[in-house]
Amino acid sequence: MQYSTLHLSTALTALLLALLLSSCGSSEEVRTIEEGPRSVTERAPDTTATDDNFMELSVGILDPADNFDPLFADNLSTMRINSLLYDGLFTLTKDGSPEGALVNETSVSDDSLTYTFSLNSSLFYHDNSAFLSGVGRRLQAADVKWAFERTASADVPPTASRLLMNINGYEEFYLDQRHTYDPDRRALQGVSGIEVLGPHTIRFTLKEPDPDFTTKLASPYLFIYPREAIKTDGSSLKSNPVGTGAYQLNSHTESSAVLTRAVSDGSDNRLTNPALDRIEFLYSDDEGDLFQNYARGDTQWLPEIGPEAKRVAVNNQDELAVSYRENYELTTAGHRSVYFYVQDSQSTQTVWLIDRLSDINPDSLDTVDSLAVLNSLPEPNRELASEPNEVYLAAFSTDFFTRTLLSKIQHQYLGEEASLRLSSLRVPGPTSSIYTISTDSYHEKRIPVDPEPWLHLVSTVHGLHYQEIQGIESHRVPWKLFVEEIRVVETGREN
Repeated sequence: MQYSTLHLSTALTALLLALLLSSCGSSEEVRTIEEGPRSVTERAPDTTATDDNFMELSVGILDPADNFDPLFADNLSTMRINSLLYDGLFTLTKDGSPEGALVNETSVSDDSLTYTFSLNSSLFYHDNSAFLSGVGRRLQAADVKWAFERTASADVPPTASRLLMNINGYEEFYLDQRHTYDPDRRALQGVSGIEVLGPHTIRFTLKEPDPDFTTKLASPYLFIYPREAIKTDGSSLKSNPVGTGAYQLNSHTESSAVLTRAVSDGSDNRLTNPALDRIEFLYSDDEGDLFQNYARGDTQWLPEIGPEAKRVAVNNQDELAVSYRENYELTTAGHRSVYFYVQDSQSTQTVWLIDRLSDINPDSLDTVDSLAVLNSLPEPNRELASEPNEVYLAAFSTDFFTRTLLSKIQHQYLGEEASLRLSSLRVPGPTSSIYTISTDSYHEKRIPVDPEPWLHLVSTVHGLHYQEIQGIESHRVPWKLFVEEIRVVETGREN
């Protein structure tokens, strides 16, 4: 291997774990109730990595990665993995500027309403069982039209659709797909403003000029994949992703995902050619466990650390704490946002909860991030607020920052009089008193959240890596992993 096992001093590790695990103790109060294919002979000879040049990296992630379909990626960790498996028409540079990815050339009309894109005709999808021959075929413009129109389907989340509503004919197609339940009665067969002009040429016509259009096309919700990945029997992007990215999924479990470099037929076959041969992503639903794995060297990079790890590792100047500078490097990558909402669950006891929540002072909750009250809660009727429910439910969330804040609210404002718990529902139901929407600094500018949120939590995305992992830099894209320059080097450190 090209790297040695990484170890911290015993004192540093003990201090880190003691601080982190003690900080996490209260979080337990929020509980879950539950063109045709190529032939193999067309390929260039496979150049399998040898032990001398094989390079791998282990990465710890905060959120579960359990669905690799771009339209169902509902957290930053999954989006980061998907950014290595798929490509979009555009991508973002480290400063957040759009640049062509699958697109080679762009032509924009004088009125800024028509965009014509020429695609990279040398790109092939990964070899995959989704294809009849098992061999990935060439990218086609028709794939783009099909993938974009799939965003309007009634059986996928509506999130991606909000990025496309300005395309001519898209909103009508979306409404036809969502509200005409009998497919035979639908009036529209496609989006009029998305036209395939040739095998590798596609045109978009907008209703209104949008200078942000190509930036929207870089969203991970709009990554491109082949129709076969959805239509072939037994094939599903959820567990069998098929893209044109530098990596493909080798294996995954509930707690891990292993990516290996995609087979390349030449320098033009992939948009990037990273040095890392294998990347293993490890997930734990306990922030203490995640950081413990990192502290003992089982993982080498945390693209994002949780709120309690941030409390002990990052100082008030948004810098790495002095005690960690000998072994670690700190990076930033935009921010994540969580919006909190309170709803009346049709019971008078909700008034008691609103009464307590109305007293919240963001400073008293002692979060490591920015917390603000955006809208005041309705003035409660004090006469009806005397008797609380035994349990109040919040819609389920895997977001560490959400769960940590809910735990603090439980302890500091509800006390022993009522229990705040996570329901098994991921959407607000009739018995939910609180629900949240998680987003990030890229998407919150382009996909509006529900109006009138109560609280807004903004958290800078801080990452940690060992100094021996070179090429990791700060950037402004929360959902993307820039791995092209990463190198794992020998340290000469004694075990």
